[in-house]
Amino acid sequence: HHILFYQYITYIYYANYILTDQGDWWLNLLAALLDKRAEPLSFVTRGVLERAESFTQAVQMLSSATDLIAPAYFIVGGVQPDEGVIITRSQRKAVDTWRLNSSTSVADVWYVVETNYDHWVPPPPDDDRVTPACRAMNQTTRARINFATMLDVLVIEPVCNE
Repeated sequence: HHILFYQYITYIYYANYILTDQGDWWLNLLAALLDKRAEPLSFVTRGVLERAESFTQAVQMLSSATDLIAPAYFIVGGVQPDEGVIITRSQRKAVDTWRLNSSTSVADVWYVVETNYDHWVPPPPDDDRVTPACRAMNQTTRARINFATMLDVLVIEPVCNE
């Protein structure tokens, strides 16, 4: 369930349904049917793409959007330095907003890696794609990142999996 969208030149948007312990797909569907305010991610996405005129506005709209039919990660990238954010949404609200170069214990965080798991929880041992992706990004370095080297990171095992 991956969707990639482009809006003018102000931001890039990506949505990914969360693999979660919040229930199976049919439980999310049932909750959506019972919650008359819940909207599919595609509807929320379309509304943001039609109305948001900037990175900041897109982030605000996705963070405070109406109820969603399923939890999701909204990944938004802008064109200005440090305009990168991953918004973790439950069906009701933003649970976390992880910004590129936000205050961390690591100086100059120039990338973030998101898989189908919350970044503040260790990945499952049988599906750790974060560690190899970070290792590959650090080996690539900020100075050498481009489309080809980014693709090299994305296709390594186990980063690229089923």
